[in-house]
Amino acid sequence: MRKRGGFLLIELVLALAVLVLVSLGVYKIIQATLESASEIRRNHRTTQEIQGMIELTRRAMRNLPGNAEITNRTTADGGRYFPELVLDKAPAAFALGPAALHYGPQVLAIRPQIGGLFQFVLIFEPELSATGEPVDDTPSRSLRLLGDVRSLEWRFFDPRTSRWVEKWEETTARPRLVRMLLGIAGHENPFVATFALPDRGDMPSLTGRRQGARSTQDSDGDNNGSPPPATTPGATPPPVSVTQ
Repeated sequence: MRKRGGFLLIELVLALAVLVLVSLGVYKIIQATLESASEIRRNHRTTQEIQGMIELTRRAMRNLPGNAEITNRTTADGGRYFPELVLDKAPAAFALGPAALHYGPQVLAIRPQIGGLFQFVLIFEPELSATGEPVDDTPSRSLRLLGDVRSLEWRFFDPRTSRWVEKWEETTARPRLVRMLLGIAGHENPFVATFALPDRGDMPSLTGRRQGARSTQDSDGDNNGSPPPATTPGATPPPVSVTQ
């Protein structure tokens, strides 16, 4: 009598073990490929956001009016200090249209974000009167430009000394160049962007709403159409020295 053919139990167990090992290997390869593709897409998206933010800032710097002022300052928040770049008297610097003109200071800074790290934001501060008081009750508002920021530093090229300095407080002079060093999570080295500023004489000056209203009142109001009184010589304060 001929014996019936078939697989032994040990052979089935070995076959299943080999199948499981092969399946695990294929799964790990697919998982690694998907993670790599996701990381590439995430880095590409981050790079696009950074490039867009840099181009937006470059356009704002390139089109600064002749009377615009650029300074930097440090703001304390919760025991931490944040470097800020302030653009004043530049209503169209970051405007997305004529209706979006902002006549108060516009600030580039970082602020804490939920979950840690920081976000790079554009802050629109209220317009101030000649006495330093807000001209209306409009609160400050901020626009998020970039997330997952580790650090932010500003540098300024002083054409008088041909040196880079870390602080610029003068309103009567401009740096020739502004450099931004932006540290992003997941990137070992910071992103560096250098912005060229136009000379004051190369661009027309813009008048803010408050300044325009005051000029109209001077010409049609109390002065009865006569020109405003001349500025007293020497009334302009001396420029603040730039320290490194």
